[in-house]
Amino acid sequence: MNVTQLLDALFPDDSELRGAKALCVSHVYPTTGVRLPLRALRQKADQLNISYLIVDGAQAFGLLDLTTPDEDIRHCDFYACPGHKWLNGPPSTGVLYIKNENIQPPEFYPTISQRMGNYTSYESEDDVPIPMAEALQVRGNSNTPGFAAMVNAIDFAKSAGGASTIEKHILRLSSKFNESILARAPGSIVSPHTDSTLSSGLTVFFPFRWDSPQTMFTDKKTADWVVAELLKQNIQIRSIGFWNPAPDTAQRVEVRALRVSTAYFNTNRHLDLLAGALRDVLMRIG
Repeated sequence: MNVTQLLDALFPDDSELRGAKALCVSHVYPTTGVRLPLRALRQKADQLNISYLIVDGAQAFGLLDLTTPDEDIRHCDFYACPGHKWLNGPPSTGVLYIKNENIQPPEFYPTISQRMGNYTSYESEDDVPIPMAEALQVRGNSNTPGFAAMVNAIDFAKSAGGASTIEKHILRLSSKFNESILARAPGSIVSPHTDSTLSSGLTVFFPFRWDSPQTMFTDKKTADWVVAELLKQNIQIRSIGFWNPAPDTAQRVEVRALRVSTAYFNTNRHLDLLAGALRDVLMRIG
């Protein structure tokens, strides 16, 4: 699918969506590596007369340049993302973008609390919930070391050439790995590979037999085995699960695939090491 076809399939023009208060989506989906461009999402929300576009940028911040016409963060009303993924910053940090400057939320602190369970119940018999702002601030102080480290991570990204340079590097490596899987087992690829505007730094594919590429595996045991075997060679990838329609039924079944992330710190040499190790493991699969 291209962008238009995918968004029309995900968000059809029907009564269940038309006029909704908010469209809440991920910018890049961790299960498939699909990227939903922000401008296209804004156009879809407007087409469906949806007031707010709320985007989870966990797998995009630090990977994509959020100033380009297609991915400008200002297409969103709210955009939230952590600092510890593609930005390579510390945990417990992140960014919350709010388009409407008139909305002034309370000061936020990291949600690191052993008391969070107390906020799932009501404060009194009058059914008055405890304010969420209090739940977010029970630590009582900022994570100053974490914030300072995140600023350093941002400064490093700027010194490396900025978001555009980093995005090009990551997507080039991801495309190279994607093409290597397509050349061997095209039927195993889950991630987008025909429309570059849908691609990201994540390549997702089903494990397959190297000497019989049409033989694929979708079970958790096999995917986890491949991950474990690669880890023995100091190569870290992930086993990732998602739901697929079951053949000839109305049911859904969970399938497992492999996910490779090409980060800014990766190089062509790393891809070559991965290619050799993956071939060795897939020769022994099953």
